[in-house]
Amino acid sequence: MPDFDGDRRQLCARAASHDRRTWSSLRREPRSETKARHVETTAMKSRNWARVSLSAVAFFFILLAALHFIEAEFAPARHLISEYELGRYGWIMSLAFFSLGVGLLAMLCSTWNVRVIRNGLIGRWWFV
Repeated sequence: MPDFDGDRRQLCARAASHDRRTWSSLRREPRSETKARHVETTAMKSRNWARVSLSAVAFFFILLAALHFIEAEFAPARHLISEYELGRYGWIMSLAFFSLGVGLLAMLCSTWNVRVIRNGLIGRWWFV
C-alpha cells in the first residue's frame, strides 16, 4: 500500500529548501480545474476532427465534380461513379475515394468522446 503521507512529507521538505516558484509547481491543481481543462481539450479535439471531416468530404465532391467535366464521355445518369477509375484519370477518383474515407473516419473521431444516449451509441458503432 502506498505511503501518501510520506510522499507528501518529502514534497514539503523539498519545497522548504526551494523557492516559492518551485513549491507552486509541486502542488496539484484542484480536480475541478483539471476536469474543466480536460473537457475543453476534448471539445477542441472534436472540433478539429469535425473540420477535417468536412474538408475531406468537400474535397471528395470537388474532385467528383471535376471528373464530370474532365471525362465528359461518362454520363453520370448511366454510369456509376466508380467507373471513373477505369478511365485515363482513374487516380483522381482513387484520391476522391480516399478523401471520402478520411472524412468518414474523422467524423467518427469527432463524435467518439461525446456522451450520447443509447441510440447514439448504436449509431456510433455502425460507423465501425
